[in-house]
Order: sequence, then structure tokens, then C-alpha cells
Amino acid sequence: MEIVGYIAVINLLCWAMCFAFVVSMRMPVYHPIFLYLIYHFLGYVIRPFNVFLIGKSFLWNTIGLIPSDGTLWLTCLNINCALFAVVVLPALVEPRNLRELKIPPTRFVISDKVRFFSVLIVLVALGLYSTHVAYGSAGVDSVQSFDVQVDANGGQRLVGVSGYMMAFAEFIPAALLILILAYGMTPTMVAATGSFVLLRILVGAQRLSFVIVVVSALTIGLMRRGRRSFAVKTILIGFILVLLFDVVGSDRLAARKILTGDTSVAEIVNHYEQARSAGAGTSDFQEFDVSSAIYELVPDRTGFNWGTQYLRLLTWPIPRGIWPSKPTTTQRINLLKYGNFFALTWSLHADLYSIFGFPSLVGGMFIVGLFLYRFHNRVIYTANPKLFASYWIFNGYISTLFRDGGVPMAYFFGFSFVAIYILVKAGKIRMARIALPAPNRDKVRQGGAGSTARLSIQTLSDRP
Repeated sequence: MEIVGYIAVINLLCWAMCFAFVVSMRMPVYHPIFLYLIYHFLGYVIRPFNVFLIGKSFLWNTIGLIPSDGTLWLTCLNINCALFAVVVLPALVEPRNLRELKIPPTRFVISDKVRFFSVLIVLVALGLYSTHVAYGSAGVDSVQSFDVQVDANGGQRLVGVSGYMMAFAEFIPAALLILILAYGMTPTMVAATGSFVLLRILVGAQRLSFVIVVVSALTIGLMRRGRRSFAVKTILIGFILVLLFDVVGSDRLAARKILTGDTSVAEIVNHYEQARSAGAGTSDFQEFDVSSAIYELVPDRTGFNWGTQYLRLLTWPIPRGIWPSKPTTTQRINLLKYGNFFALTWSLHADLYSIFGFPSLVGGMFIVGLFLYRFHNRVIYTANPKLFASYWIFNGYISTLFRDGGVPMAYFFGFSFVAIYILVKAGKIRMARIALPAPNRDKVRQGGAGSTARLSIQTLSDRP
């Protein structure tokens, strides 16, 4: 594993150069490019250091495949070229996206509260019903109440529940995000957000949902206060949430077992120490491991996907009641032929590389980076509440884009956007700028992340 140590150092140096680049531009931490740098740091810098220190990769052992030295060096090359392609190259090609990076302090104004809250109650009820159907009767022996069939190509099909029914659960994070944009993190919103997080911990599934809400709440709080970075105490809270995310992942049934008396907190901590503590919080960010394993196989043993994985965007929305024989996957490559890749997310890097190699990886990451820069720049000047809300929900789901690729991201973001669209139209929501008092413009107020005390509000005129 000595070679992994050298690669980790190289990855750290390349990441540090890109980090210095965005810091020199005074990029706010809620910028999607900054969020990518955080993800990259965990998955491609900290993770190889962790593999080097413990002397093995549990994921490689699970798959039953150890990448060769040549593949590890190829992984290093791909990782860092992709990093510069997504962070630096789009900024050099379109420097106009760097002229202004901080989103003006903004809030939502709900004009029709009766219609808004009536629709909100319906959407949240649908989300709770979806959660109950999928997980409510599972007990302590299984996370979900439905079965999953796996075909020969590794595709997964839900049995006993519709994918559309599952999608209703994404309405709740979207509804909470709209409320946070309108009211900030008031005590009521803190209680609502905390209740949702506890529900997800109890369910033991869809951990991504509470990450979305927490990340959105923290980053929207920065935007509303006109700040670019978090205070130290917020960073500490972030570390605690990462640990909580990791602990829940080590035993999805932990909360239920505590409530039924089948286990104790001490037993859960002991299980976590045995199962995942060696991962140093990176057990859910094994991007280096999975990318190198896939590069070992693609294209020498599997060939390329040639973009066939994205055909699923066309087949996925069709209900199985209309198309009973609908394929569960459309990509050419079946990794299950070469190891235990069951339910393993590919990472955006490997997904793009599988299209036709290094050119599709670097070109694809450049296109992703250019989109992220343009999207952020557009939101700075927009008066469209649907676009503004979409930006924050997109940032919440952005780890799905990086870890799973474009197809799952389109699924989660698409259904969340449905809720955003309905709520904005029902409430006749408009945007208003928050004019901070000059002496406190760059300081944290005592009122908290969402306080609107002592703020003057300027309503934005509608623009197309």
C-alpha cells in the first residue's frame, strides 16, 4: 500500500492548489464548486490516506478485486485531471462567472398563505404516507417493508411498492427548504427540521434526505446573513453530523432497536467501532476505492458504456404497469461478472470514464463545472423564485451527482422540483432582498441563522 500513500500526497497537493484558487476568488462555501471540493477532499484525499494508514481497502476486499499499481497511478491521473477540469478550466474559459460570487441576502415572501399552507400540508402528508408504506411495517429485521429483485445485470426492481410512491418522500425536504427560505431557522423551523432528521434516523433509510435539509439550512443561513463562510461552531456541528451520518450507516436499524429494547447505545457504539471506525468517517466516501476498482476493469475487460447508462433517463419515468418488461438498467457494462459490485455507486468520475475513457472523463467534468459556474451566476441575478429554490435543493442533492452520477440526480431533483413548483405557484411566492445594516454587513448577528430582526426588506421586481 506504499504506492497509495504517494498518491494521497499528490492528490492533496493538487487539491490544495484548487482550494487556493477558489479562496483567492473569495468563493462562498455554498457555491457548488466549493461543495465539490469538500466532496473531493473526503473521497479522493482523505480516503487514500485512510487506505494507506490501515494497509487495506475493505471495499476492494468486498469486491474481490485489488487494482494493480498501474491502475492506481491511472486513478491518480484521472482524479486530478478531473479536479482541474471541473474547478479551474471553466473559470478560465468563462471568467465572467467570477465577477460576483456571493448571492445577495434574499428571502421568500408568501403572498397567499392560505393556499400555500393547504398545499404544503397535502405534500407533507404524501411524503409521510410514502415513508410509512416503504418502511412503516419493517420492524427490526429489515430496513424496508418491500422487496428488491436483482436481475442478472445487477439492476434492482422494487416489489410491493411503486417507484412513484417512493418519490413522494422527496416532497418533505423541498417543503422544508421553501419554509427556510421564507422564515429562516426560527425556533419553529429548528423543531421541524430536527423532527425530520429524527424521523430519518428512526427509519434508517434515505439518510440523504436529512443531509439535504441540514446542508440547505446551514447554507441558506449564510446567504441570508451575507456571509461567505461558516463560524467555527457551525463547522463543529458539521463534523458531528458527518459522524451521525456514518453511525446511522453502520446500523440502519439502530434507532428502532433502541426503542424496542433490543440493543443499547453502548452496543451501537461498540458495533460502530468494530464495523466502521477504521474508515475515519469516510466509509460513505470510498470514491478512490470504487474508481480504482472500475478503472481496473474498464475498458480492458468490459469495453466502454458509450453513454448507454443515460438511456435510463428515457425508460425510468415509464410506469411498469404500462411496460411490465421495462429494463432495470440500460448500460452495457455489467460489473457483477467481475466481482461483488452489488448496489455499489460508481462515482461521477468512473461513470464519465466508462463512456469512452479519459476524453469523456475530462470533457464531462469540464461540462459539469461550466454548468455549476453558470447556474450559480444565474441565481445571483434572478428574480425567479422557482429557479432560486431549485438552486438550493440542487446543492442539497449535489453529493448524489458526484457519488451516483447524472441519472439518480435527475430522479431526486426532478421530484423535488415538482414540489417546489407547486408550492411557489400556490403561495404566489416572490423574492425580496434583505438589506443588512452597514455596520453588521459581514458579521454574524445574535439572532441566529434565520433571524430577520432589524432587517429592511426590498422586494424584487418580477423579471423574466
